[in-house]
Amino acid sequence: MNWLAHLLLSEPTPGFMVGSILPDLVITSRLAGLDPEVMLGIKRHLDTDTFTDAHPVFKRSVRRFEKPLRSYGGIITDVLYDHFLTKNWDLYSPVKLPRFAATVYEALGKRFDGLPAEAYTMLEKICKSDLLGSYTELSGVEKALRGIRLRLSRPFDTDLAIEEIQSKYDLFSTDFNEFFPDLYKRYKS
Repeated sequence: MNWLAHLLLSEPTPGFMVGSILPDLVITSRLAGLDPEVMLGIKRHLDTDTFTDAHPVFKRSVRRFEKPLRSYGGIITDVLYDHFLTKNWDLYSPVKLPRFAATVYEALGKRFDGLPAEAYTMLEKICKSDLLGSYTELSGVEKALRGIRLRLSRPFDTDLAIEEIQSKYDLFSTDFNEFFPDLYKRYKS
């Protein structure tokens, strides 16, 4: 799952929220010995990724991408599932998405001892761009994928990814609606 889902499944404390997205921002080996609450968020993130990557419905979504995109299908699906989470937000949160995002951005703005400087740079970008709110539209998904693409040593064709998403949109939506309740129950039941 991508950042919106990780944050929804997070405990509602600043340290846990920051930790819940850190493994996507900084190499995990550089995240040892941080604030205990941050470490709990990191642990939840890694557990969520392990569960997600092994789930048969998530795997089905990844397989929907044709080569050469399939090798990036997990990354693309993570971001796309955040889009579908925004479309189904009221099923999973009593707090409206804009209010939730504002609370998250406030938490992400807090400073924690030991965090690498590049983590703060990325956290600031997330907040300033309203990344979480941008997932409501496919243009936000495209923007996120373009940002991810730039950080990869072997980038993928973002235009092709968006074409595949659009052509199989209803299938991906069905997959998300089958998958996400399983993940949600894992932490919020």
